[in-house]
Order: sequence, then structure tokens, then C-alpha cells
Amino acid sequence: MATTSKIAVTEGAGLNVATYSIATEDAMTKQFQRVVLADNAGADTGVVASPAIVSGAIVDNAADSGNPVKVGGKYNSATQTYANGDRADMQMDVAGRVITSQGTLISGEDQTNDVLKVEGQFLWAYLTADGQVKSSAGFLHTVTFSPTDAAATGGTIILYDQTTEAVPILFTYYVPAIVLVPVTVILDVKFSTGLYVGFTTTADVCVTVSYR
Repeated sequence: MATTSKIAVTEGAGLNVATYSIATEDAMTKQFQRVVLADNAGADTGVVASPAIVSGAIVDNAADSGNPVKVGGKYNSATQTYANGDRADMQMDVAGRVITSQGTLISGEDQTNDVLKVEGQFLWAYLTADGQVKSSAGFLHTVTFSPTDAAATGGTIILYDQTTEAVPILFTYYVPAIVLVPVTVILDVKFSTGLYVGFTTTADVCVTVSYR
């Protein structure tokens, strides 16, 4: 047999809830209790004009305790746009799966062509005399030697793993005193301190370095 009783709630500083309707039922080994919010006349409305605010018991960045609260999300067929400071629902897809996004492209991602690509992209430096290319660690890809006149003046061009013309030496190229054609040397080596190019007795020749 079910019984119904009303419990008066004294109005105070909290939400204005008029009465509770409590029903209990015993049937063999089953027992349950139902609590329903009601209006002032005792009618079960099922709607609360001023909904209660649910808040966790543990503040942010404090030791956790208790049981987690079950959460849900919202499905929208079109991507939502929010203004600064707007509250947003967790977004779900049509199958109820949580939608996540990086919000930006990853390195090498080409969405237009649907590929993830790797490209050899390097900085460059052009020198005709002693000079520092980089003052920190990096990667040396190629060095191209080319004449700037009909014939180069013989000498040596040296690349250093340094910020000045000092050891250690990365590469040495001898420039002959003859008609010189452009020459590219692929090194693909790392340097730890810096990159410096030194010219010794040579002239009428340039160096182009590709690096990063």
C-alpha cells in the first residue's frame, strides 16, 4: 500500500519550495521512496520555477574525494560559433561520440590535398668574405661555391662549428685558380655552437649556405 504525506517547508533565504510529496511502497522484498516537488496547492508540477544549482563539493586544485557526476553533451548538425565569455555545451556527433579538435593544423598538414608532407625548407646565407652565418646550434644542409668573375683567385674556404674563425672545422673547400663552375656540396650535418665561413687568400668567389 502506498501512503502520501506532506512536509511543510519553512520559507527562508533558500529557494521557495512549498511542499514535498513523499510516497513509499512495500511489496514483498521491494521498497522504494519517491520525492516530488509540488506547488502550494499540493499538485505535482514536475517543474521548478527557480532550479536548484548543483555544485561539486571539492574546489579546484584541491584533493579529490567522493563520486564523479555523470555528464552529457549536445549534438548540433552545424558547428556552433561562440562569443568571448559564452558558456558552451560539450559537443557530440550524431552517434553520441564526443567531438574533439586540435583547433589548428599540425606541422606538415596539407588539408587541401589531404596529405601530411615533409619538405626540406632551409634558411640561406650568401657570403663573399669571412662571416658568421648562425650564432647557435643548427643544421647545415648544403654549401654552394660559385665564381663572381671569369676566374677565381686560388685559396681555401673553411666552414667552422663556431661563432668565429676557430676549430672545430666542419668542411674545407679548396678553390683552384682557374675558371670555376658552381659546385654544390650536400653535408646534412648538425653543428652545436654556431656556423662561421672563413675565406683564406681566395677572391672572386661566393658561398651560399642553406641551413636551419
